[in-house]
Amino acid sequence: MTVAKKLPEYAAIAPKGFLRQVALHGVNVVFRLRGIKLPSYFSLRQRLLLLRDRLFSPRRGVKPDVQNLCRRLLREGMTVVDVGANVGFLARQFSRRVGPGGKVFAFEPDPFTFQFLEFNTRSFANIQLTQCAISDNHEPGLLHLNPVSGTGNSLFNKVDSSEPVSVPCISLDEFLDKAGKPAVDVAKIDVEGAELSVLRGMRQTIARLPGLQIIIEYCPKN
Repeated sequence: MTVAKKLPEYAAIAPKGFLRQVALHGVNVVFRLRGIKLPSYFSLRQRLLLLRDRLFSPRRGVKPDVQNLCRRLLREGMTVVDVGANVGFLARQFSRRVGPGGKVFAFEPDPFTFQFLEFNTRSFANIQLTQCAISDNHEPGLLHLNPVSGTGNSLFNKVDSSEPVSVPCISLDEFLDKAGKPAVDVAKIDVEGAELSVLRGMRQTIARLPGLQIIIEYCPKN
């Protein structure tokens, strides 16, 4: 899939002062050694918190509630769908949980963020990446960009967004049908207000897989 217009890079959150700049460089080196690269909109404070929380520990770290749910739900050999994968924090955890016999389908529409998703998951052979938005049709959609952070982009939420950008869309039903209708065990959805469109586009999947577990990260603002 291709994108009609490439998103601009987000403004870097540069730390003030020489010592903070040195700290940022050191933190980035640690991340790189662990196979992780973060976009410019992650501040020094956020990066230090990630390191403090043991780099995305299932008990703490990034989105511990979702990670703890998945620790209970995921087993070796399962198949997971990650809708709104961002830079791949959770996709990496899903990959480890399902093991080499499992599969993770990860979707991220923002082409700038997608570059980091590719980098952060490049050593995980069981993750399949797709640069598109999951919706209820396959017509291009407008991704409204949060000017501060790529974690706030949305197909629906236009508040505090900059110029929208056209991105490819596909329904999960259509995608999985083309992939041979795999038996998905868990679907995680984090789409900043577009949840109903995702669910409408996976009605056949839900009917086909009565045991499917769905985790939706819901933001009341959106």
